[in-house]
Amino acid sequence: GGWNSDATRYVRVTAEDDFPEDGIYDESKFVLHSITTNLAICHNLDNYFRLDHIQFHLDSTGAVRAHGIQMDAQTGGGDIWVHDIIMKATPEAGQWNVGMIFNDAQITPKVWNCILYGGDNASANSIAINSNNSTSVDIWNCSLSGFTKGISEVAGTVTVKNCSMGWRGGVGGLDFTDVTTIDNCVSTDAEGTNALAPVDDDWTKEYISFSTGNLTPVEGGNTLVAGLNDPSSGLFSADIE
Repeated sequence: GGWNSDATRYVRVTAEDDFPEDGIYDESKFVLHSITTNLAICHNLDNYFRLDHIQFHLDSTGAVRAHGIQMDAQTGGGDIWVHDIIMKATPEAGQWNVGMIFNDAQITPKVWNCILYGGDNASANSIAINSNNSTSVDIWNCSLSGFTKGISEVAGTVTVKNCSMGWRGGVGGLDFTDVTTIDNCVSTDAEGTNALAPVDDDWTKEYISFSTGNLTPVEGGNTLVAGLNDPSSGLFSADIE
């Protein structure tokens, strides 16, 4: 008995029928909340896994760490997709939030079209996306704000394309930490190849509203540049299908 997953029989976890079409966090729709333990909301141990169109709320009240999505302990984890995720973080002082953590040398996940925001309590420690121990992680077309760190590479190779590393309260912009490849991204420090900084170093000219989680790019900002970061620009791999 039993069954095995493969490229044609994969596990998909989704709330596509109850997901905000405008990309703005909406508590009235389906949301997965953290609990007061150190566990991730979604902890996957399988290959051939799809996670999409789900909202997450990371609340570290009473918890040392509140993770959103954690992937590890795979056997040949080369077929893992995470896309169309909205994640809100509200950490307490001194606590941790990690939006996504990839934590096994065998996994090579692909992440795209995700919004992660909040986590900007100045006395809290938080990371939006952390490749802690993965062979490779590809991240495309994501918008981040808040958090202490944006995208961090501890081990393996992280490739980031077409992402926007937004504002962190009064502290400044988010940074890439030891990321191998950064291409066509917007960040305060204008890091990587074909890099851009926010217009006039003002992130309010890039997103509509940080406070409400409306990370819709503002027309005229550098996050949305016609012909540069659209799907026909050549930045998007055929793997994203």
